[in-house]
Amino acid sequence: PRIKKAINYSMFLSVFWGISSAILLRFISVPLIKAISGSNNVLLINTAKNYIAFATLFFAVLGMLLCLRNSLQGLGQKIEPLISSIIELIGKIIFVLLIVPKTGYWGIILCEPIIWVIMCFQLAYSFYKNPFIKEIK
Repeated sequence: PRIKKAINYSMFLSVFWGISSAILLRFISVPLIKAISGSNNVLLINTAKNYIAFATLFFAVLGMLLCLRNSLQGLGQKIEPLISSIIELIGKIIFVLLIVPKTGYWGIILCEPIIWVIMCFQLAYSFYKNPFIKEIK
């Protein structure tokens, strides 16, 4: 029970920090972009701001994804995290070939978060169907 409880707690913390960072970055994204890029170019700042505004909404999903992937690896599972990586690779190829040419920069913005969601579903399914986790009451 400790393992499952710890993993659920780590996923809760991932969601909490994902939401917290999304809120924080809403307020500090422009100064942060200016500091990192060293530029005041309006196009650059707006482009980066759009990316940050959308991607940060999915940081909670990314946190859960990382917890699930690392938990499966800790349980000795090698194939499920590998399948997740293959999903990511195929998803990025699909975006580059089919979606980005039609949607432009918004396709780039959408790419990572959509793939994170798909990977998270696959990893959650694999994690909760794992015999070791299922036998824990």
